[in-house]
Amino acid sequence: MAFDEEINDEITLLGETVTIRSVGRKLYNKHGDINISGNTSDRVTVSIPNILGNDDLEVQEGKFQNGDKRFFFRTYELNMSSSNRVFHDSKWYEIEEVLKHRLQNEIAGYEVLARKI
Repeated sequence: MAFDEEINDEITLLGETVTIRSVGRKLYNKHGDINISGNTSDRVTVSIPNILGNDDLEVQEGKFQNGDKRFFFRTYELNMSSSNRVFHDSKWYEIEEVLKHRLQNEIAGYEVLARKI
C-alpha cells in the first residue's frame, strides 16, 4: 500500500464531514463590496479540521485569528484553491493558503489554512 492510500484511509476514518464550495470570480462594486459572479458548486467530503489558536505560528504572526481553521484533506480532493470556501461546524471559512504535502515525490495530502467569514 502506498503512503497516499494510507493517509487517505486515516483522513476518511478520523475526519469530519465538510462542504467545499467552488466560488466564481470575485468582483467589487463602486463601494468596495464583494459580489460573486459565475457558478458556484458545493461538494461534500471528509477532512480533519484543526482550530488555530494562540500557540500556532500563523496566529502569532497576525496572519490568522483565533477560530480560523486548518483542514487536512485527502490526496484526490478537488477545488483546493484560494478564495474557495469550506463549511464546517455551521460556519463558512475562506481558503487563504493551500499546502501540498509530498512523500516520495507524490502528493500525500493537502493542508488548507482558512479564515472564518
